[in-house]
Amino acid sequence: MVSQTQDVFDHTHPLEVDIGSGKGRFLLARAAAFPLVNFIGIERQRRRADKVSAKAQRAGLDNLRLLSFRTDVLYLLPGSLAETAASLPTTDQR
Repeated sequence: MVSQTQDVFDHTHPLEVDIGSGKGRFLLARAAAFPLVNFIGIERQRRRADKVSAKAQRAGLDNLRLLSFRTDVLYLLPGSLAETAASLPTTDQR
């Protein structure tokens, strides 16, 4: 586990990253279901990230943090993540 997570979380549980968190349904449910795992959600749209962060605070999820930036500039250290999830928008225009 990368020691820098101690600067963000109060504990050193495994870290999972959700790229493209959107409205946060997946991420909020996962953080609630796995309180012994730390979660970082990355969402390009700042307003969405702020809304999800507020929902997490109201739910008392201290194992969840949100970031807002473009994921094409994301660099991670090898071995620093337990799991990743990418929520990609559909391009189907039905």
